[in-house]
Amino acid sequence: VMKLLGIEEQARQNARSLSGGQRRRLHAGMAIMHKPRVVFMDEPTVGADVEARSRLLKTVRALADEGAAVVYTSHYLAEFEELGADIAVLNDGRIVASGTLDGIVRKHARASVVVKFAGSSPAAAEGIQPVEEPTDPGRAIADLLANPAARGLKVDDIRIEKANLQSAYLAIIGEKEVDDAA
Repeated sequence: VMKLLGIEEQARQNARSLSGGQRRRLHAGMAIMHKPRVVFMDEPTVGADVEARSRLLKTVRALADEGAAVVYTSHYLAEFEELGADIAVLNDGRIVASGTLDGIVRKHARASVVVKFAGSSPAAAEGIQPVEEPTDPGRAIADLLANPAARGLKVDDIRIEKANLQSAYLAIIGEKEVDDAA
């Protein structure tokens, strides 16, 4: 377990002398060293450094691959994407959506093209309509830039944002993503 979590070199150290990330890995190791069939992990990567986080996620994936049922909570939605986990979204203490990661994203999230014009105000971009669910982001960008309302506006940034768990989660709970690009 220590090798799996990358703390074998600290085997003879007192736990008080370990770094925060090493302590996180030690705690996870203590929870799984008896090879449990069910593991509850409540935000195990909070306060963990990059290496500790990576090791913990690999360990969680290995536990699941070996047949353990892992109940994993986190506010870091990218961790669920990295784990490829099935998802249950809680809102106000109730499960409001559940399913596979791909199923949740496909059902609730949308890809988007975000274009930011330099120094533009909403009035400057008047006449430019958002494209809902662009199926061809390249075409959506070309159409936008060909729009007469975009003439004279300098493009500062263009981002193609794929549908992901964060956008799905926000759609499920009824929140909009905050983005400073217009």
